[in-house]
Order: sequence, then structure tokens, then C-alpha cells
Amino acid sequence: MKEDNLSMNILIIGATSAVAQRYAELCAARNDRLYLIARNGDKLAAIREGLGEVVVGDKSFDFTELSAASGAIDDAFESLGSVDVA
Repeated sequence: MKEDNLSMNILIIGATSAVAQRYAELCAARNDRLYLIARNGDKLAAIREGLGEVVVGDKSFDFTELSAASGAIDDAFESLGSVDVA
């Protein structure tokens, strides 16, 4: 984990759940950098919009498609540079 005064790079999978949304809000308040993954693209877009510029990327896909999962994780790492918390 990084020092308190530095933002963290956080990957949130299942970002449209109520718990994940609240966690994202808390992270955004600390100015952490977020990458969001969820199944519902419309809900994900609304969450991203509400969180603002701290969201460096997002991906919506059906989690039953395993080939898409690998690509989504790769995109997250590319966007964040590194992941401190997933």
C-alpha cells in the first residue's frame, strides 16, 4: 500500500453493486485512480460519470465470456500502470 498522501490505483470488479459503488465513492474522495469493470454498461456509465476524472477507464462485458475477462484485466493494468488494490 502507498503512503497516505499518494493516490492508489484501484481495480473494481462488479462495480455496479451497491457495495462496490460506495467503495468507489470513498476511493474517489481520496483521489485514488479507478478502473471499473461491470456487466451492465448503462449502470457503469452512470457510475463513471458520477465519479468524475478519477476513473481512468472502464469495461463492460458478460462475465461468463472468459475470453473477455482476460482482455478486461489487461486493459485495466494498461490504463492504471499498476494495481495497488483489486
